Amino acid sequence: MARKKSKASIAAVIVIALVIIGVMVWYFAFREDTDSLGSVDLDKYTLVAVDADETYYVGEPGPSGTMIFRDDEGNEKKVSLSEAKIEGFSTEDVGDRTMTVSVGDQSKKVAYKVIYKEIRYDENRPVIVSVGDPSVELDGILLECTGYNDRVVKYLPLSDFVKASEFETDSVGGTYYMDAEYEGQTFSFSYEVGYIGYGYTYEGKAEQSFGGYDYDLYSFVMNADGSYDDEGDGSLIIRYREEDFSDYPDEVEVSFTWEKEYLYDDRLTITFSDGSMATYYFEEHELVFDADIFGTRMAFRLQMRQGAAFGK
Repeated sequence: MARKKSKASIAAVIVIALVIIGVMVWYFAFREDTDSLGSVDLDKYTLVAVDADETYYVGEPGPSGTMIFRDDEGNEKKVSLSEAKIEGFSTEDVGDRTMTVSVGDQSKKVAYKVIYKEIRYDENRPVIVSVGDPSVELDGILLECTGYNDRVVKYLPLSDFVKASEFETDSVGGTYYMDAEYEGQTFSFSYEVGYIGYGYTYEGKAEQSFGGYDYDLYSFVMNADGSYDDEGDGSLIIRYREEDFSDYPDEVEVSFTWEKEYLYDDRLTITFSDGSMATYYFEEHELVFDADIFGTRMAFRLQMRQGAAFGK
């Protein structure tokens, strides 16, 4: 004896049927009718236009669109672009491009543009640049550029977007906002001005050889609670480039505190953990050791290490 279907089962069947009907109605209402290429007599119809997407994200497949054919009487036929021979289409990198759409001996050149889906920097951490001359940071701060699948496809330095002269860096402190443009895309970010980019890693080579040996400032980091601060702490690492320099270890790491020198407007006083000192001339990005903690008096020109600050 057959069982009767429950009301819930009947209701579920009705819902599924309505969904299928809805999808079919949407498809036939909004789809663009196209002809097959085989139905187009290319001796009578001429390829007059290509209606294709003008902008693609890096890594996006394509192209997509339709070809429009017209005869002498004005009759038109539309054929999917997927049936054409496409040359010159690539979304590997950003920029203005031209592709050639060909059917038989007829062809059209079509301009298109490839862009990043998003250009971003951590919105919770403003860019920090040096007072007076922010050029030392611009090559080191990297922005994330995403592609079609929302994955990071490239890191670009901030210097590709803006020039140092576009920053307002006359005085320390404050938050500023800037719009930058790259290959037609606009990117917005905020920045603060400090005596240096706090929390970023800088490096440098000694401006001259000392005692026949060369030194690298492998790492120099200054910290502050805020861009208005006139004091803070930090650490540095000095490396000796000569492997046979046995009188000193290959690497020396030292912590320090720093404060603004109020008798002069262009420098900070750095005090190391052993009481010895150095001076940082922030307008020139030059670190000069006053004491002989490394066996000699050294000076370094600082440059921010590339990748010391990433988009996320």
